[in-house]
Amino acid sequence: MLAPFIEAIFAAIFPCLPKEKKKKNQGIAKAITCLSKSKKLTHFFPDDYEKTIEALFLYRNKMFHNGFIWPENKRNEFQKRIKEGGWPQSWFQETTYKDSREKTEKPWILYMSTEFIEHCLWTIEQVLDGYGKSLGTT
Repeated sequence: MLAPFIEAIFAAIFPCLPKEKKKKNQGIAKAITCLSKSKKLTHFFPDDYEKTIEALFLYRNKMFHNGFIWPENKRNEFQKRIKEGGWPQSWFQETTYKDSREKTEKPWILYMSTEFIEHCLWTIEQVLDGYGKSLGTT
C-alpha cells in the first residue's frame, strides 16, 4: 500500500504525472524524478528519494505481476537490480530454500524489510514537508 500512497501524493503534486508517464513511455519513478527536476523541487526532497521510489515501485510491479513466489529468473533479476541500483541490501530480505541439485541455498521469496518500510514512511513525510516548504507554507 506504500506504492499507491506515494503515487497518489506525487499525482497531487504533479497533476500531469499520468500523461507525462505515458508520453515518454517511462516508469512512474522516472516520471516523478523528471518532473521533480523540471519543477526544481529535488533540493526540497530527501537525497535518496529517487532510489527509494525506484526500489518501491519496481518491487510493487514484481509483486503485482508475479505474486509472492517469483520465477527464479525474476528473483535473480531483482537481486541484480538491488546491487546495480545502489540500494542498501538491508531494504529487502529473502527466504531461501536448499537446491538439492546444486546443494546451495537459493532465494525463494523476496520481501521488503521493516527498515525499508520505515524508510518509505520517513521519505513520504520528508516529501510532504519539502513540498510544503517549496510553496512557502511551512
